Amino acid sequence: MTFLYMLLLLSAFPLIKTTSISPRKQAESLVKWKDGLSSSPSSSATPWQLNSWSLTNLNNLCNWTAISCSKTRIVSKIDLSNMHIIGSLSLFDFPLFPNLTHFNLNGNSFGGRIPYAIGNLSRLISLDLGNNFFDQQIPSEIDQVTELQYLNLRDNSLSGTIPHQLSNLQKVWYMDLGLNYFNYTDQDWSEFAGMPSLTYLDMSTQRDNLYHSEFPEFISQCRNLTFLDLSQNNLNGQIPPSIGQLRELQYLDLSYNSLNSSIPSELGLCTNLTHLSLASNQLNGELPLSLSNLNNLVELGLDNNRFYGRIPHSIGQLRELQYLDLSNNFLDSSIPSELGLCTNLSHLSLASNKLNGELPLSLSNLNNLVELGLANNRFSGTIPDNIGLISGLQHIDLSINLLEGKIPSFVRQLRELQYLDLSNNSLNSSIPLSIGQLRELQYLDLSYNSLNSSIPSELGLCTNLTRLSLSSNKFNGELPLSLSNLNNLIKLGLDNNLFTGQILPSLVSNWTKMVSLQLQSNELSGEIPQNLGKLSRLQLLDLSHNHLSGQIPSSVSMLYLRNYDFSYNNLTGPIPGGLTWAPAFVGNSGLCGYVGLHYISTCPNRNSEKNNKRVLIGVLVPVCGLLMVTTIIGLMFRKKSSLVLNKVNTSENFENQRLEPPTNESAKAVVLVVTMALACIQTRPASRPTMLFAAQKLSAQTLPCLPKPFGMLTINKLMAL
Repeated sequence: MTFLYMLLLLSAFPLIKTTSISPRKQAESLVKWKDGLSSSPSSSATPWQLNSWSLTNLNNLCNWTAISCSKTRIVSKIDLSNMHIIGSLSLFDFPLFPNLTHFNLNGNSFGGRIPYAIGNLSRLISLDLGNNFFDQQIPSEIDQVTELQYLNLRDNSLSGTIPHQLSNLQKVWYMDLGLNYFNYTDQDWSEFAGMPSLTYLDMSTQRDNLYHSEFPEFISQCRNLTFLDLSQNNLNGQIPPSIGQLRELQYLDLSYNSLNSSIPSELGLCTNLTHLSLASNQLNGELPLSLSNLNNLVELGLDNNRFYGRIPHSIGQLRELQYLDLSNNFLDSSIPSELGLCTNLSHLSLASNKLNGELPLSLSNLNNLVELGLANNRFSGTIPDNIGLISGLQHIDLSINLLEGKIPSFVRQLRELQYLDLSNNSLNSSIPLSIGQLRELQYLDLSYNSLNSSIPSELGLCTNLTRLSLSSNKFNGELPLSLSNLNNLIKLGLDNNLFTGQILPSLVSNWTKMVSLQLQSNELSGEIPQNLGKLSRLQLLDLSHNHLSGQIPSSVSMLYLRNYDFSYNNLTGPIPGGLTWAPAFVGNSGLCGYVGLHYISTCPNRNSEKNNKRVLIGVLVPVCGLLMVTTIIGLMFRKKSSLVLNKVNTSENFENQRLEPPTNESAKAVVLVVTMALACIQTRPASRPTMLFAAQKLSAQTLPCLPKPFGMLTINKLMAL
């Protein structure tokens, strides 16, 4: 009897506890919590979205923003997602909300630790604290939230080890712990139990790569998993064969780790897989034939590993495949023709392997292909014409191979092509005129081939081009003016060819977006166009090893050039200011200017030369005139000088030490000399007398009459004569 009484008392206790929690107490608690929140780091004001949370509005709790209630008017849901709230959970009174089923704070700026009291939310079904700043460890008390089904702690600053108590949450079907700072090195995965309800597990992208771990063992016991993402975790060791037990798995991402085994053949048992990414590990060995069992695969990424051997012929069984990336491995076979059976492929990358042989004709069957990447292999032969049948292609990269022959005319059919790289092959002949039909083309690289002839003017129709490289071929002729239509160009490389003619100003005038211009090592002549200095975005300019002449435009100094080279041309004149890298000017004997090294000569100042000429003319003429006049006067007064000397010698005292005023003839001579001197320094050159006129006047036997008595003459009067 006593036992039954105690049992009834204990069973009634939760009811007593629940009924003691009133809506008013919950409302008062929420207001207290709100008062500790803000919406801006620089303001203590409470979030405006929560204005309804007020002591004056206590009786209307169930209509408050972000609050939902049960039939008993007790709070059952709190959803503050994406409200840009700043705060913490330290003032949230968890025991007052035992009936809470949904708690969503996603997309805010909550910080601090997740309180231990969260274990009081015993009826919680969904907990979303993602995209915040919660830190420290996940409290182990979280295992008391036994009804939990949805747990999102993604993108916080949580650290330490993950408590194994999490695996006690047997009803959880969704768990996201990605983008945190967990310490996997000290993690003991053997303490974790299998989680039979778990279908979605994301533990990707741990931000501290110092920690490493092996593949978590308990995951193989989560038999209902459909989604598993462990990417970017610094996992090492092997992919366990037990992975094959996850028969429901549809999405598996183990990329960007340090896994270093071969692919277990048991992975082929996961036949529901649609997405498989093992990229960027250290996986090795041959590609297992069991992969062909994964006939539901839509995406297969095995790139950036150490796989070797053949691409299996059974690859053709993956008929649903849309994305296949085997790039950056050591595969060394030819492309199996069976790959052409994967007709749903939109992305195919086999770049950077050791693949060889000719490109199979069956590639043309991939009529849904958008991107084809076969660069950096050992493919030989010609480019198949029937690739043109893949009309939806937007990206083709066949660079760094051994392909030869001409550029096929199929390009005219690829009207959606945006990227074409055929560089570093042995292609010859010319650029087909049909290139102009690729109006969507943005990137074209034909460099390092043996292409010849001139650039077709039709290339100027590809007005969406931003990068064009025809470097290191045998192109010749003049640069077509149609290239001026390419006003979206950012980088242009025409270097190491045989181009002749001038760089016309009209050619560069529209290249206002140009960042890199390389025309070096050609046969270009003429002057550097002045409007080159208007390409305000230009950072790299190389015109070296041509036959350019004239001066470097001074406007070039206004550009923010990081790299420039004018060397080995026939340039003359001063080097524009601001260009101080001397090696950029060597091989131009006519250049001058200070660039920091002694072998560049100093330029004479042009303005100084002009001024010197003016001064020379202005001074030489009157000086010569004065010398001539002085000579004449000296001859005229030679006889009188002896009389003056005699007079001086006979006088012991001078009453007046000044010279006597000139006589009539002397005064006339002085007036003539001064008048001629004043005329020679006129500001207007046309007003100055010629040397012949000055000589005739000064050598005349008769002197002009004075307009006034000598003592009354002024400079102004003499200048008017």
